[in-house]
Amino acid sequence: MTNLVFAALFFVVRVIIYWGGLYEMVANTRPLLLSPRFGAPSWLLNMVCGFVTGGAILNAYWFVKIVKMASRKPGRNKKQ
Repeated sequence: MTNLVFAALFFVVRVIIYWGGLYEMVANTRPLLLSPRFGAPSWLLNMVCGFVTGGAILNAYWFVKIVKMASRKPGRNKKQ
């Protein structure tokens, strides 16, 4: 039960909220920072967006692995 709760919380925090923040960053914050008012360097913003997107994809990958581990029958070990 603990593993399933951990998987659910991981999904909410590291997948749903993280991806929501990623959308906010790409859709709203990035264009604002590229505007003449702020004039941030585009190469730097693109690099940051790329790393954050990579983190979001990594969290989704980990979530799949966590669900597989949490849904295994208790007492089963890979080495057996």
